[in-house]
Amino acid sequence: MRRLLPLLLASAALAGERLDRHPWVGAVEKATERYVVETNVFPEVADDLAAALDEAYVFFQDRFGPLEGRARRPMRVALFRTGEEYMGAGGGVEGAVGHFDGALDRCALVWDGGLGETGWPVAVHEACHHYLRRLHPDLRLPSWYGEGVACWFEGVCDPSTVRSVARLRIGSAKAALAAGDAAIDRVLTTRAVVTEGRLQLAHFPPARFYALSWSLVHFLATDPLTRNAFRRFEMRLLAARGGGFTEVRARRILEEECGDLAELERRWHAHIEGLERPPEPAAAPVYRWDLVLPRPHARYAALRRLGGGPVPADLSDDVVALLLDPDVVVLAGSVGVLDEIVTAAGDAMMERLEGAEHRSRTPVVAASYGAD
Repeated sequence: MRRLLPLLLASAALAGERLDRHPWVGAVEKATERYVVETNVFPEVADDLAAALDEAYVFFQDRFGPLEGRARRPMRVALFRTGEEYMGAGGGVEGAVGHFDGALDRCALVWDGGLGETGWPVAVHEACHHYLRRLHPDLRLPSWYGEGVACWFEGVCDPSTVRSVARLRIGSAKAALAAGDAAIDRVLTTRAVVTEGRLQLAHFPPARFYALSWSLVHFLATDPLTRNAFRRFEMRLLAARGGGFTEVRARRILEEECGDLAELERRWHAHIEGLERPPEPAAAPVYRWDLVLPRPHARYAALRRLGGGPVPADLSDDVVALLLDPDVVVLAGSVGVLDEIVTAAGDAMMERLEGAEHRSRTPVVAASYGAD
């Protein structure tokens, strides 16, 4: 790794020189009837995200009711390439990779290397907040319900199933239960507040609160003994006017509809224990031609799949060649899998990296080695 460090630093410097290839001013835009996605990543990413949001919209509409009038105008989504852009131009929330900004009527997200691209769970979560705000612009929801129901839709699928949403939340929910930190009363009365770009919670770390809120909504909405009563609770909640329910009042109404909280907590805990995390889908294999496809997004997608495990030694030269790729995101992706390449190929790979051919073809790498 010590010998690899100059190459990583040099490649990062080369990426920095090419940042102007993806200026936010020249971002691509994908518009559908329901969403406008603006991004400085690949055009294919805007297409994929817009399609995922359109699919999720149908589930929002089925659960909460249709938008009407001006509320039906397309909802805007800004997808920033890096966390720095998200925090700066996007007005991001510290420690998050997405948020809904009610003042701007816009969701802001960070792509940052394609994390979570499949299914776009964070984007769908924030889009759920956006939909509810459009539907009830003056309604204040209790935090556990607002976050729990947004987590429930993260899988871009029928939310009554576990599926991909469980991959994000189920481990944290089970850990909270094992630690004795799954008290229903504390979840129901916790208020999440964003202050100066930071999420403030009284009783829980954010990831734990979101996981517990998701698991509680999932339990109440799918358990045969509570699902009809929970639907009545939701209708009362969404019909509120004049600011909506406080956490304390919502807790009281939940108990009126769904029954004694102590009994609900017992069955909720059993529900968490019984949830099973679905297996991760197997990554598609990567072939040499995947690394030379004409579209930059296709080359980058192949690199992402390589980054999930050891890189076959016979692909090492092809990945190293992508250090010269004209697209900055592809270049950064090739840097990101170099560790896996070295692990797979060992000293032979280092010889390739240190060979005169690659040093002469990559001036910034050559300069780094010359200074070593």
